[in-house]
Amino acid sequence: MKTLKTKSNTLYLNDTLRKRSFYFLFSGILILSFVYMFFLCNTIYNIIERKNIEDNIRNLSSTVSQMELDYLSLNEGINLSLAKDLGLSEPKNVYFSQKSLVGNLARANGI
Repeated sequence: MKTLKTKSNTLYLNDTLRKRSFYFLFSGILILSFVYMFFLCNTIYNIIERKNIEDNIRNLSSTVSQMELDYLSLNEGINLSLAKDLGLSEPKNVYFSQKSLVGNLARANGI
């Protein structure tokens, strides 16, 4: 009789252990699948965002290239005759400041 009771307790413990291990493994698999889906969605989102950024860079690069071409074409038209037509003239008296003179004026004015 005693052996039957022991066997019954052992079966009950095995059944309980089996259920607990099943729930533990099932919840582990469930958690890991959610983590996997999270990383998969983030990867897909980053790929799409990277493609959009690359398109934006391509558009900006073509805009910069066009602006450089416009600058070069406008730069070729700038010369001395254009400056004279706009009313600019060459300076007659050119003065340069000296470092010591600027320092003395700054000290005199309290700067």
